[in-house]
Amino acid sequence: MRFMRPFLPFLFSLFFGVSVQAQWWKVQTSGLDTNLRGVSVARVSHAKSNFALAVWASGSNGVILKSTDEGKTWQRLHVTGGEGLDFRGIIAFNASTAYVMSSGEGEKSGIYKTTDGGETWTLQYTDKRKEFFLDSIACLSETHCFALSDPIDGRFLISAQRRCVCRK
Repeated sequence: MRFMRPFLPFLFSLFFGVSVQAQWWKVQTSGLDTNLRGVSVARVSHAKSNFALAVWASGSNGVILKSTDEGKTWQRLHVTGGEGLDFRGIIAFNASTAYVMSSGEGEKSGIYKTTDGGETWTLQYTDKRKEFFLDSIACLSETHCFALSDPIDGRFLISAQRRCVCRK
């Protein structure tokens, strides 16, 4: 995990480097037994105004949340069989399409995709090796995403769209 520390500022800049027109914080209680670890905001076209925001959040114990009214109300979403997964990363493109990444040893690490607002999730990538442990996910678009794992045999596993490239 020490190898990841130099990359963390870069990864944070990818997620938080986008300028925001309005900044505000409101503390909310979810009432769920979870540690929320991932958040993603996407612009959504809205008939009443130019745009609205869809907010997606993810956390431990299989928790995925979505708000399409800028955080006023939240919908709990479920990955089938994912009740015990630790969802540490989420990337949203709109109110319908998102990727969520789970972290854990071997098959507990995976990337899931929804295109129907979180009603169903499809496993996009996992690995059966016990040493496999996903650390982060970043997307340039819906079709250009990258995931980084802990090193296996001295090599980082970087997954790009369904192809894996191992780098030392």
